[in-house]
Order: sequence, then C-alpha cells, then structure tokens
Amino acid sequence: MNLNLFRLKRPILLFSLFLCLGVFGQGNTTSSSGAGNGGDQIRASFIETGHVIVNAYQDVMLDNNVDPDLLRDTLDINKIKTSSKQLFDNKGNPVDALGQKDEIILFIGSVTKGDGWLGIFQRGVEDKKLILHEMFRSAYGVGADDNYDLSIKILNTKIESSKLCEDILDCVKFAGRLTGTKYIIDKDVKGGIIISDNVILTKNNIDYYLSLFLNQANFTRIPLLEENAWKVIPAREIRYDSPPMYELGKDKLPHTYDYIMVTYELENPSKTEELAVTMRPFMAKYSRVVELNHGFIAISAPAIMVKNMLKLIKIIDRK
Repeated sequence: MNLNLFRLKRPILLFSLFLCLGVFGQGNTTSSSGAGNGGDQIRASFIETGHVIVNAYQDVMLDNNVDPDLLRDTLDINKIKTSSKQLFDNKGNPVDALGQKDEIILFIGSVTKGDGWLGIFQRGVEDKKLILHEMFRSAYGVGADDNYDLSIKILNTKIESSKLCEDILDCVKFAGRLTGTKYIIDKDVKGGIIISDNVILTKNNIDYYLSLFLNQANFTRIPLLEENAWKVIPAREIRYDSPPMYELGKDKLPHTYDYIMVTYELENPSKTEELAVTMRPFMAKYSRVVELNHGFIAISAPAIMVKNMLKLIKIIDRK
C-alpha cells in the first residue's frame, strides 16, 4: 500500500518546493491569517493533512527516532503563515514555501495564474512528502530532512491496513492514531479478524469499519461524556451500560454497527405487544426490544440493524 492509503475526501492543497538551506529571501509580506485571499483554506488543508500523516505513520516515525509529538506541534495556526507575495530561497529562486525553526510560510498565489498554493489546489495535486518535509524543518530546523531523505523513507514504508487490523485490540489503537479519537478499552477486548488486502482503511471510513470489526468479534463502542472519546466493551455488557438514545423515525441514526438505544411511538398502540413479540426473532445477538408505556417500545441494537427494523415496524404498525 502506498501513500494513497490516507487520501482525504477533498483535494488537498500542496506546494512545489525547490528549497535550499540558508537564509530566507527578503521583502515578503506574511500574514498569520490570510483572510480573504485563500490563506485560511490553504493553512487549514496543510494542518489537516499534516495530522493525517503523523497519526498514520507514528510508529514508523518512532522507529526512525522521530518524535511524532514534535511534528504535531508544528501544525499550529500561529506557526504557519501565508504570503501574498512570491517567496524566494537564498539563491533567488521562486518557491511556494519556506520553512525554518517554528515557522512555515506558504505562498498563496492565484488561480488565474495557476501559481502558488491556489494554483496547486486548482490542479488537485497531492504530495504528502512536501508537507512532511516542511514539518521537519519547522520542528528540527532548516537543515533537517536534506533532500527529503527522511520524508521519503517514512512515507515509502508500506502500511497494510489489513495487517494493522488482524488483531482487534491493535485495530482499535490504529483507529485512535488515525483519527485522534481517544479509546478506553476493556481488558477483555481481544481476538483476531481476517481482512482482504483490498480493504483500505482511511480517516473517512475507519469509524464504520471499526464498528463492524468490533461487532463481528462481539464487542462494541460507547461514546463517553468527553468529546471524541469512546470506551470499548464486550457486547454482552451493553445492557448494563448507557448507549446513546435516539427517537426512532425522528433522529438521524448513525451509519455504524455501534449499539444504540432507540424509542418508538406506535401509531396503533394496540400493536405494542404484537410488535415486541414479532421482532424478537429478527434481533441481533445481545439486542433487545421491550415494551414501555402503552404505545411505546425501546430497542437496543446496532444502529445499522435498527434502520432495517424500522421498515418492519412500519409494516406491523398499521391501523
């Protein structure tokens, strides 16, 4: 698998760089915001892609004596600036980016001329090597990553997502690194799964696949009160925990295999008992359906399966 493993949904703004070591060119006006001229969008894309790189290649970086946290620190809005004027290296050559300790300057350029980062964005070019190179220079100084040697070495290391998720515990940890999501994992969470080599796990699909893998191994995720934090538990323990609540038919349900709790008000209250009895044979393992007050039922099941149940409920709940 190559670098395309971690491709984002939208085109990422990148730069073409022929950067020489030494003193930066003079006379360039820089801005920490770049508001109104594309600078904010450029910087946001740079930061997002930088986080994807570090999260995905963290273990590879550690194997090469690179501190991932030091690289993450470079992805700071106060350290990444944009310039509306052309940048030059110490030999007078025009470049699209200049990096030095604790600072990265990006040349905005223009769409009409096709230069700078706006031009690169228009062409839809993507090259994470250049972003990682500038991160190295900001983290370790101008002399870091000469000739892109370290960037190329790290990014050329094959990361087979199917191998990373053969062990369910390793898969949860990999998902956490890829997205930045925090996971508290029950000590009983263990086991293996088999994934074909053509399954490509990305930042955009890992939530769906991880919930599926956990479901197949009889585990599930439950969101915590802290934002972007989950705990992973055996699915059999779901009845003793508090999955998120939804009102069936009104709230939008997640497209995952995470367990949720939903309530549904029948149009025909006399069908309450019949509905609960009829649905039980169709329930997934560890799922439940119970009668509440007359005319209401509650279902605890994986979200995707609840969506299918809704179709059955509507057939039964007819006056």
